[in-house]
Amino acid sequence: MIFPFEEAIFNAHGRRFATYVGHPLLDGLEVSRDRVATRRVHGFSDAQSLLVLMPGSRRSEVRLLLPAMLRAAERLKRDGWQVALVQAPTVPESYLRHVAGGRLPVPLISGDTYNLLAAADVGLIASGTATLEAALLGCPPVIVYRFSWFTYLLARLAIGRRAIGLPNVVLGRAAFPELIQRQVQPARLVEAVCDLTSRSDQNRQLVAELRSRMGTAGASGRAADLMLELLP
Repeated sequence: MIFPFEEAIFNAHGRRFATYVGHPLLDGLEVSRDRVATRRVHGFSDAQSLLVLMPGSRRSEVRLLLPAMLRAAERLKRDGWQVALVQAPTVPESYLRHVAGGRLPVPLISGDTYNLLAAADVGLIASGTATLEAALLGCPPVIVYRFSWFTYLLARLAIGRRAIGLPNVVLGRAAFPELIQRQVQPARLVEAVCDLTSRSDQNRQLVAELRSRMGTAGASGRAADLMLELLP
């Protein structure tokens, strides 16, 4: 059990089978620079908004998401935004360039993801653990995803119209925007980024609530202590 809402599921009907001790992700979710220093390292101004693109860690995700993300980024750049593309270690630069049509119109950054997320104003991020990492680091995510249509239909049969983004699942509501399948269009991405950026106070409250629900660092130690208590 690694999410807080799972405790109630396991302990339904008055049973006490499980205790939520926190998410192990919190133990390693650290930054080594402040916002200004990170932006300076990567050549970004602190006076302009910064968008981070994270199209996923699998080639299929990159293929389905990156083109729309880059077109949205080019529109935002014309309005004064700064944009960075985060390279997942599982996706080579050559593939990113291939999907982008040979040229990347935004800087490509690898190996500094947590610092970059903590320095960004908003992220366009493929649904997955990265959306949760971003939100916990104070970077509100626009959650995007495309499946094959067969997989999408199976997923909708299984979960209906419920949220799929982990921050929204933990919060129990559609706190951060989700754009799925045909909604992943440049104009819709731009609109979602701008709308999310306009509600900075609400975003801070959501991030604080998410952090509170996720618990604190030290989950592994607390889990070990509970297991020791079960030993004869």
